[in-house]
Amino acid sequence: MGSTDTTAAGTAIEGRIVCELDPSSRAQTMLDGAIARCKETGAVLFVVWILEPRMLDTPYPRSSGAIGGWGLPHVLHAAVERARAEGIVATSAVRIGKREVVLRSEAAVDGTVSVYELAA
Repeated sequence: MGSTDTTAAGTAIEGRIVCELDPSSRAQTMLDGAIARCKETGAVLFVVWILEPRMLDTPYPRSSGAIGGWGLPHVLHAAVERARAEGIVATSAVRIGKREVVLRSEAAVDGTVSVYELAA
């Protein structure tokens, strides 16, 4: 006999919603929509920040360490905490690669029902 995963509120988890994130106000609006959809459907939220390889290819030594200066850790943490405050199971990750490839890969993960893309 199988078991059913549930949220903190006790509702069944139904799928996975991926939301691309950056520090823009557009991304925050998109996150609002993704959180609302998770609440409606019982889906888990996976927040992803994508770094294109060209962002790390620079003539200045140690400049890739500036990622923290872009607000990446704070923005991801705040997004996950916002979702969790709403009773949504949420995780986040940073992926390095071409946006289209990363998002296609995330969309292919079993159970993914929606992908909220910044460039869409």
